[in-house]
Amino acid sequence: MQNLWIRENFFAEYYRQLPRAANYREAYEAVEVQCERQNGRRKYADYDSFRQVLRRYVAMQKQKR
Repeated sequence: MQNLWIRENFFAEYYRQLPRAANYREAYEAVEVQCERQNGRRKYADYDSFRQVLRRYVAMQKQKR
């Protein structure tokens, strides 16, 4: 299992969870549960803070192209 504390790994697992989840928030929570088991705590404070970080990351990736 990859280290979910690494941002890119967390995002990749989030995208893997999306087809299985009923909505975006549920996919995020599933990854946070895994991260908490792996590292002893949650990576993000809540879904909204995760969403902001993901949005910025995606925007930066688009700029690099």
